[in-house]
Amino acid sequence: MGGRSDLKKRAEFLLGKKRVPTNEPPDVGDVLARLGEVQIYQAELKQQNEELRESQAESEELRRLFQDLFDLAPLAYFTLNAADFTIAQLNQAGAALLDRESADLVGQSLDVFLESASRPILAEFLAPGDPATPCKLELLRTGGKTTPVLLQVGHFPDGHRLLLAVTDLTLVQDATEKLVRATRLEVSATLAAGMAHDLNNLMASVLGNADDLLADADPGTRARESLEHIIEAARRAGSLAQQMLAYARGGKYHPRRPI
Repeated sequence: MGGRSDLKKRAEFLLGKKRVPTNEPPDVGDVLARLGEVQIYQAELKQQNEELRESQAESEELRRLFQDLFDLAPLAYFTLNAADFTIAQLNQAGAALLDRESADLVGQSLDVFLESASRPILAEFLAPGDPATPCKLELLRTGGKTTPVLLQVGHFPDGHRLLLAVTDLTLVQDATEKLVRATRLEVSATLAAGMAHDLNNLMASVLGNADDLLADADPGTRARESLEHIIEAARRAGSLAQQMLAYARGGKYHPRRPI
């Protein structure tokens, strides 16, 4: 508004509306020159207004982007009023953690949702300053159940608000257990692959020798019949080894021609 008012005063001066009184008639050329200057100022003002609108649009887009990132973040976030720890804003993960709708939580004190022994710990943790380490508390859930959570806090520059990041430790524990199981399966698969590879090599050797003996065995003899059983068993063992190798490598078994 100040810039526009200054421009108006400048335009009035240039057009002679506030010129010093004189008995001489205004010079047409001077008036036209001043009018040209006013038009230049108008063009500059128009450009500034366009730049301002673009800046406002960019700011609004960034605000919407931040809001989306805040709302959809997998970690629970709470903005608290520093005076009484009431919830001013929270994201979807925060509402899910407290088992309630966001609209029902705004304005409520966060310590209402904490186990009684955790409330003084929260007050100390949120006191002005920069906590060295995150804080572990017990969160009350619907049905009287408690959930261990880890809190991290940040203080807004205005000193009136706090940003609280809350991690559900049960989810961390579940993820850790899944990782441990996956690691064990990977180790077992590696061991199984080694055993299957060795078994496959042994069966290949058995089949090779049995085929050589079978070529010299007379038809209808007991020795030939035994060799045929050995060859069939070795082929089945080789097929089993191939299946073990396939599953150990995370793939599917595709039958191959017998060794």
